[in-house]
Amino acid sequence: HPANTLSLHDALPIPAYQRLALHGVLIAVALVTQWVPVIRDNVNRGMAVINVQDHPELTFCDAVFAACWLLTIETSGLAQTVFGNVVMRSLGKLSAGMFLLAPAITFTIVPNLALSLHNNGSGASAVLGISWVVLFVVTVALAVAFHFLVELPSKMIGEVVCEFLEIGRAHV
Repeated sequence: HPANTLSLHDALPIPAYQRLALHGVLIAVALVTQWVPVIRDNVNRGMAVINVQDHPELTFCDAVFAACWLLTIETSGLAQTVFGNVVMRSLGKLSAGMFLLAPAITFTIVPNLALSLHNNGSGASAVLGISWVVLFVVTVALAVAFHFLVELPSKMIGEVVCEFLEIGRAHV
């Protein structure tokens, strides 16, 4: 991964057997809190009692599941290598645009494409596969444009504003 980032894998120099044991425990906790109904339902019900934000769709066990997997990935050298490659870093830079644009593409381009494919006699799996590929390709293409036309200019304007504020503060 890039030299300017530090992962938990680098920050926690623990022996491999201890890291593997940590991964095993984290994965076990994640799986148990997600797929053992007795534990999942009781924990979620208990935590819902003290839930002050009233978001029933966000359960405590879902948060535990996500946190365990994130810690596993962050402390795994293999995962850091896999997710730290150039392709994944590039997709990471495009992720904001992909996140914002994918729903619009999903509800505008994909239904028309799927209907057209279906009317032309394509099978369900072909319609689904082609729709997913088109969704991904169009989303990435628009996310690249979004990155250069929105994100980078916003970042540059933010840097100029910060410099202006720092210069103004220095003169006070």
